[in-house]
Amino acid sequence: MRVEKTLLQIFLFDRSSFKFSFGVMVGLAFSISVILATIGIMDGFVYGLKSALKEGQGDLTIRSRDGFFNSSQFSILDEELNILGVSSEQRTPMIFTEGFLLHGGQTRGVLVRGVEANSFANVTSFNLSELNQEKVNSRTLPSVVIGKKLAKDFQLSPGDDVTITFAQGSRQVRGLPLMVRLIVVDVVSHNIHEQDERTLYLDLSQLQGILGTPERFNAYSFNVPVSDSVNSLTSFHRDPIRHTQKVESFFPRVRQRLGWDFVVRPFWHDFSSLIEAVEVEKGMISLILQIIVLISVFNVVALIIYFNEKKARQIFLFQAMGMSRSRLSRAWLLFALLIWASASLVSLGFVAFFDWALLNVALLHLPSDVYHLGSLSLKINLQDYMIVFGATLIWILLVAWIAFFRMRRKSLLSGLREEFS
Repeated sequence: MRVEKTLLQIFLFDRSSFKFSFGVMVGLAFSISVILATIGIMDGFVYGLKSALKEGQGDLTIRSRDGFFNSSQFSILDEELNILGVSSEQRTPMIFTEGFLLHGGQTRGVLVRGVEANSFANVTSFNLSELNQEKVNSRTLPSVVIGKKLAKDFQLSPGDDVTITFAQGSRQVRGLPLMVRLIVVDVVSHNIHEQDERTLYLDLSQLQGILGTPERFNAYSFNVPVSDSVNSLTSFHRDPIRHTQKVESFFPRVRQRLGWDFVVRPFWHDFSSLIEAVEVEKGMISLILQIIVLISVFNVVALIIYFNEKKARQIFLFQAMGMSRSRLSRAWLLFALLIWASASLVSLGFVAFFDWALLNVALLHLPSDVYHLGSLSLKINLQDYMIVFGATLIWILLVAWIAFFRMRRKSLLSGLREEFS
């Protein structure tokens, strides 16, 4: 092993050779980091999207095909969820309906959610306790919590009045819209453009009274059973892939027990097609970007050939003094591994820089109305690192072996004759 190290020192102690080697290593590191960053952006987008969706609803949401749940359906729901082991504290009834928000001469269609603040907070990360206040600034109007983008577009802040128009009128005048005046008590951020732009929350009992549907609801959201030491949201953030798999495995069990009368949807359902498309694109782009790594690997081979030509005299002298071809092969292998290991470490620095730039450089922030998320960070798991680093190593060893196989065809005598003639 000492002889191999001595040979490497002869290669790298030369200043021009060291600069050449350093440049090749940095080029390979950048190529690796591009693939890692691409994978990280794709996974980061999916994670950011799922995380934002998870924070605003339970793992699974049940809807009735008949609209509002009747009393018998509600009894079935509670009984079946008890059998499935879903804690009563991890369930929350809701009303999903639509309307128009009117304020300052502007109008926008909105999704109205009626929620129980306490149970909703247990299932999600949203604290909507302001909805329980009976009076705001000595006023008794029904309270509403709106999305951040909606508040910005309509220039609303807590304490302002808004009007919501519902399509359903009273029993006497069903053809006319129902207009309700509300007071804004809080502004929340969903981290998803569409929800921040169009979602607002009312107290469930108040919305039931407005719609004339006392003690009825049309959605039931809940979290799947997880470890007693953590809640569902913590479980997702710790290991989003495993938690998603747990929800996917729990999903068919719920559908099978509830039957055809109910519709069950996971929390990412609204963006499921986009998420699947991103996963497919990630695999295709990663394969295409292997071309970049392959070009950098050819630079490594060019470096080996350069050393073989420039240091041919030293190499043949080592062979003349008894260094076998197998030991020479090990020296080249050690050199290739050194380039690969150095490039892999440096690529981590490039990846960290890319991650910082995505979060802090305004030019790289995403247009939220197009990509749903305003910004994202790289999300790269250990398996991704192993695949990218392993594929790079295989390319280096394969191409370097072919190059060395061609170099070793020159005999010792012919090499000595050429170098010392």
